[in-house]
Amino acid sequence: MIVCFEAFESETTVDELRTQWKKQERTVVEITIEQMKRFCAQIQEIQKPNGGLAIVGSETALNSFTEDQLQKLHGSVEAIHRVDISLIEKLTGRGVIALLTQLF
Repeated sequence: MIVCFEAFESETTVDELRTQWKKQERTVVEITIEQMKRFCAQIQEIQKPNGGLAIVGSETALNSFTEDQLQKLHGSVEAIHRVDISLIEKLTGRGVIALLTQLF
């Protein structure tokens, strides 16, 4: 799960979410507002035909994560797939999630 706690106005909400996700043992990758602007929140977890999980993300997004953040992402899926949609991101302001949504 990708989350930008900087974008929340309520510290109470942030604390509640952290507690809830910790109890659920969810992998949480915290990003900054600057990373959010670089499409880091616009990556998508998908199920592969073998039942395993993978992440699809744009080059812009995946290049904007820190090494620690990428290690967390790699630890939760079988593979991470990069796609170059920089022109689409630039012209429309939309990322991978918007493109995948159009398929379904």
